[in-house]
Amino acid sequence: MSQTYSYTFYLPSNSGAAAIFGIDFKKLPPPQSQVYQLMQATRQIQSTPYKETALGLGTASTVKNTIVDQQGEINYLQDGLLNFNGEANGETGGDIPPKGVLALCFSLFNITPVPTSISFSPYVIVPPGQDSVTVKGVVNTALCSGAYFGAVGIAYVTQYPDRNIPYKYEVTYTLPSP
Repeated sequence: MSQTYSYTFYLPSNSGAAAIFGIDFKKLPPPQSQVYQLMQATRQIQSTPYKETALGLGTASTVKNTIVDQQGEINYLQDGLLNFNGEANGETGGDIPPKGVLALCFSLFNITPVPTSISFSPYVIVPPGQDSVTVKGVVNTALCSGAYFGAVGIAYVTQYPDRNIPYKYEVTYTLPSP
């Protein structure tokens, strides 16, 4: 019988709390008018949104790929490897995820600004009048390992207009029967 698990955790949203660097950036002149950006970011996974009292749950490493096509459509893809440092057997209980790598994938279509340079850090545009935007992603089964080997599921990330408020992740996944 398979088991389903849910965790909520937070990642700092501002660049001062992350190691973010550009890998590649290309902008073609008109009429092509295409933009390509590849970035990597590393952040600490927090148990609460308050860094002063949060437990360090592990490290998140993400690869962000933004493509703007000739029609101006912005497709921002993010693959994240969440390297949790909990107990190997997962018996820590509560809100502490077990040890292993949980991989997530998000596609943000036309809700980020166009990258302007190799160092531009993409973010979700929160429409006026809204206090946040929540985006749905999936667990990338092929990249999960450790306690998450074979996991399938969904993830939601909530982002806020204030870049000092951490991203909120809510993940629900199911493990196959032993």
